Amino acid sequence: DGLSVRINFTPDFKKPPLHYWLTAGALAVMDDRMAAARLWSLLFGAGCIMATAWVASGVVGRGAILAPIISAVLVASCVHLWRSSGAALLDTGMAFFALSGVGCILRARADSRWWLGWGAASACGALHKAGLALPYGALTVVALWPEFAASRFWRTRGFWFGLCVAGAGF
Repeated sequence: DGLSVRINFTPDFKKPPLHYWLTAGALAVMDDRMAAARLWSLLFGAGCIMATAWVASGVVGRGAILAPIISAVLVASCVHLWRSSGAALLDTGMAFFALSGVGCILRARADSRWWLGWGAASACGALHKAGLALPYGALTVVALWPEFAASRFWRTRGFWFGLCVAGAGF
């Protein structure tokens, strides 16, 4: 049963299940069990590089291209990222969802529909390992408060839908 997370061969929901569900799906379609177990951590590690560039482009604006490239290269050169990615650790997925959540919030300054993306990243992060997208999102809003307060984001449907999606994941 690929949907049941087991600890010591008994079903248990103490661990967030998303990574285990993804790995069970990979094990069902791949012959190499070691590769299937490490696939998602490696994909999330590569996603961290892309999400870092996406966050950097959200910080510096549309016209700048150098900051996202440099950010991606710096993250790609991190030895710990590749060790975690190759060791089937859940840290890369946690970092990916947290970075994606921040990137969505940066985009929500211009289009409130991105709050739904933040909610999805927060929910997936909570189901993966830890809900770090939620506090990182709150810190992003606090850091950019004058800009967010002027947009009155709390009055948009996108914000409330995103908050509901995040709450469902938690």
